[in-house]
Amino acid sequence: MANSHDIYTGDGVLTNFIYTFKILAASEISVELDGAVEAPANYTVNESLTRIEFSTPPAGGVHIKILRTSAIADGNKHVDFVAGSSPTESNFDTMYDHLLHLAQEAKMRVPRRVRHWVWTRWTTSGTASRRS
Repeated sequence: MANSHDIYTGDGVLTNFIYTFKILAASEISVELDGAVEAPANYTVNESLTRIEFSTPPAGGVHIKILRTSAIADGNKHVDFVAGSSPTESNFDTMYDHLLHLAQEAKMRVPRRVRHWVWTRWTTSGTASRRS
């Protein structure tokens, strides 16, 4: 199961495509058509219905990838603790979700064979080791 992306194939008719992962802001959604990043002006993120709505349907056979791309930069914090304020449960939940999303997206970017090699080396030796 993908934690941070969904894949569809266009049919030239459908304009709405569901995303099955959690987002913290609509700006975290990115769409690719046949591997090329689609301009945000060509689709709308409907957060209440968890779907992408294209203004024009993608052509038949087009590979559609809907991705969550969480921001890492300091200027894009979802929670900002201020001296003297009282943190809330909601603040901690949002902060945790953001870190979880970043971890899921990082895992998606590492090729499966690399993840398998690292996991195999870790579990067979009990510690992480590096092949010489």
